[in-house]
Amino acid sequence: RMHVTAIVPAAGQSSRMKTDKLSLVYRDQPVIERAVMPLLSTECVDDVIVVVSPNSRLPVDQSLCNVVINADCADGMGTSLRAGVEAASEETDAYLIALADMPEITVSLVESLVDAFSRSTKGILVPTCDGTNGHPVLFGSEFQDELLGLGGDIGARPIVRRHAESVERFETGDGAVLFDIDTPEAVTPRRLQFKSTDALRRAVEKLRADGIWHRAEGAGLSDDIVTLSYYGYDEERIMSLCGDGLVSD
Repeated sequence: RMHVTAIVPAAGQSSRMKTDKLSLVYRDQPVIERAVMPLLSTECVDDVIVVVSPNSRLPVDQSLCNVVINADCADGMGTSLRAGVEAASEETDAYLIALADMPEITVSLVESLVDAFSRSTKGILVPTCDGTNGHPVLFGSEFQDELLGLGGDIGARPIVRRHAESVERFETGDGAVLFDIDTPEAVTPRRLQFKSTDALRRAVEKLRADGIWHRAEGAGLSDDIVTLSYYGYDEERIMSLCGDGLVSD
């Protein structure tokens, strides 16, 4: 089977957030941990390389990942991708580029992407959701030299543009391929207020049946607590399931 090397560029400066967003806690884990764990938890990925800055204090388990320091990180994400490819095994058949600030990627999603790539006749696979391009992106080893030539802050997009004929877009229907942490609000739980405890109980039943309940946080089921905490990523689905029981503004 293919030898897949995952490369996670995590040496950015988080300038828009004004804080180290990869260390922020999201669903009880640092963002970087949630982004990396699906890659470590599947047999379809052979190696995981996390590229960090020289002064990084990110909580990355070096016994599980190959942590590579990018001394040129100030020059942009392209240099981190280049450093990851340089550190990859010569046996690599495909590079899976996974962003460090995408904490909703799952094992099943990674496996579906690797499987789709293995069956594709194209050398680049870009996941999409409702037609919009997302991540992680897979590149065949035939693009190694171009990946090694990357620089600047636009990542591998120039390669995708130059080789449009080699790109397969794989529709996932999964919003996780588009969701990244760009604002403090994305890691801050929100709260919904229900009309009654019974309304909350009915909502919890719906969420459990839909498989989304494990994502919700801190629901109260006593007579005097009629709220549910959740993350913005789940808002649309939660509102569609529970909207009729909510207290309106």
